Amino acid sequence: MENNSQERKIALFEEIEFTNRLLRHGLRILYESQYDYNYHQVPLFLLSNGFERLIKCILVLIYSDDDLNLLTEPFPFKGREGHNLVSLLQRLTDGLITRNYHKKFPAAKTDIDFLTNNKHLREIIQIFSNFGQGARYHNIDILLSQVRKYSSTSDAWNRLENSLVNFTELCKEGIEPENVVKAINELAYKLVIIIERFVRALCRLLTLGDLGKLAKSTSVHVNIFLSLSDSDLGKNKYQEIY
Repeated sequence: MENNSQERKIALFEEIEFTNRLLRHGLRILYESQYDYNYHQVPLFLLSNGFERLIKCILVLIYSDDDLNLLTEPFPFKGREGHNLVSLLQRLTDGLITRNYHKKFPAAKTDIDFLTNNKHLREIIQIFSNFGQGARYHNIDILLSQVRKYSSTSDAWNRLENSLVNFTELCKEGIEPENVVKAINELAYKLVIIIERFVRALCRLLTLGDLGKLAKSTSVHVNIFLSLSDSDLGKNKYQEIY
């Protein structure tokens, strides 16, 4: 039992560290790809994978004892539902509200409000969720003449972009290079801020969510997100990734 417990703890540490790298790489590429409208699939792949893994790790911590013995099934293990980020996040927020996390301090309430009510975050989560469940294979499904359960993420991503930056108004001003650059920079900035707030809210749970000493000890791997103040959001381009 002791060996199994130690193996699970090592696995948790490795998973949190890997998640940190996925999210940082995803944010960096999101910055770098801001001038390429069709390049969103690379950061989507990294970010959707990273968030799924991080939420699953936190759910395991919530629904297990100090030795990571599961007390109940934390999330579906098989099939597409295991990649459904919408339902994973819903299970997480439900668990946090049950534990009265949102009542413990102002930042916790702010985080829960953001996770449950922010319109643009919900759009992003739905895109990540569809991507993880099958939309990432959209082009392969076309090549194989397969029935496609999920449409391409391009349309949903474009709608998200247009809801964040009014490209229609931009066109009225004339499609001058400086206007395009300004709009694309604004778009990348807004996207990164939303995603950084999301990952910061999740990482705070490791230190402030009363998930035990083990959760707090794993937080060293995500300190770059834990240390983000509101004034820091959107400024780190994540160039140094080790």
